[in-house]
Amino acid sequence: MLGDFGLYEALDARGAIRIVPEFMAHHLGMSMVAVANYLKDDAVKKLFSNADVVKSAEILLSEKQNESKVKNVRRTKFSKGDDFSDFSRKITPGAFPFSAILSGSDYAVTISDGGEGYSTWRGVLVNRFSKNIDDVSGGFFFVTDENGKTITPTFAPFYENKEYKTTFETGKVRFENASDNVSAEVYAPYVFSGEVRRLYIKNDGEETKKYHVVFYEDLALQIILLRTQFFQIYLSKPQKSTTILSQRGKAENGKTICVL
Repeated sequence: MLGDFGLYEALDARGAIRIVPEFMAHHLGMSMVAVANYLKDDAVKKLFSNADVVKSAEILLSEKQNESKVKNVRRTKFSKGDDFSDFSRKITPGAFPFSAILSGSDYAVTISDGGEGYSTWRGVLVNRFSKNIDDVSGGFFFVTDENGKTITPTFAPFYENKEYKTTFETGKVRFENASDNVSAEVYAPYVFSGEVRRLYIKNDGEETKKYHVVFYEDLALQIILLRTQFFQIYLSKPQKSTTILSQRGKAENGKTICVL
């Protein structure tokens, strides 16, 4: 990592690990200041704290939080040393939501514990997203049985008072609707620029059941005209099957865009 002008900027861990051959003066400068501050008994910290502009704002550090303005309360308490590699929580209507960012290569998925969120590719929105908390944004599975009952593995978009559970794991988020035996997982793998969503339906009975599955996402890419994906699966016990659906549309430059 050591070059002619100091330490190189970073390591690129996408694929084979390589050194990023760049030097950034402000990063190297901060490292030098940190070393000087350590060796000179917090001299830089004291110099900064004695500046008039800093002293004028010190009162803000002692300002108490206005509890009357806090509308949402976190239902889960954390303590120092907690391991967040695997974190599960049950969904409580009205509770403060938690979110995760799944990033692989130049594709990222921002998703909440209720299933709402958005995806980006190189900074470009893949699906439409609204900043209005009353609007529902994201991609959702809808599972309808032969009796016409429709369920989802996520708390959104129906927001029903059922036994929902969300687990944030390393590299993926898992959603579970224990009331209806349906669950889903979301990944953003490094091996390609995209996301993977898996749906699981558990059949506790001995009879074969037929389900109609719809995945809906309001795409923001104008080159893709298809807005919904419809397909049917047959769930038998103990047999398992996997269905992959793809639609293709061509952009103006002639390149093919795939939605799986």
